[in-house]
Amino acid sequence: MLPFKILDLPLNTDDEAVRAAYRRLILEFPPESHPDQFKQIRNAFESIETEGKRITHAMGLDPTLKQEYTESPLETALSYLQNDPQPTPPPESDFYQFLKA
Repeated sequence: MLPFKILDLPLNTDDEAVRAAYRRLILEFPPESHPDQFKQIRNAFESIETEGKRITHAMGLDPTLKQEYTESPLETALSYLQNDPQPTPPPESDFYQFLKA
């Protein structure tokens, strides 16, 4: 689920903008005539309605993401570091290629 995309909001949005987008969309897609879209909009709103929830979602720790992915990005990084506590850095050329992208 991509709540920012569903609510058509930028990642750096605030609480009021989230509420306004939610109100606008539920008027456009009322539950009586669009139950599936309403449910999707409601779930998106509930996952990012406060700043804390938006930060949690951005860090990949949103519990709703567990249904789509096996691990959050943070869990993946931690397991990588636990398996290889002295990882070798990538070559310098890879770093510059990454910056160009």
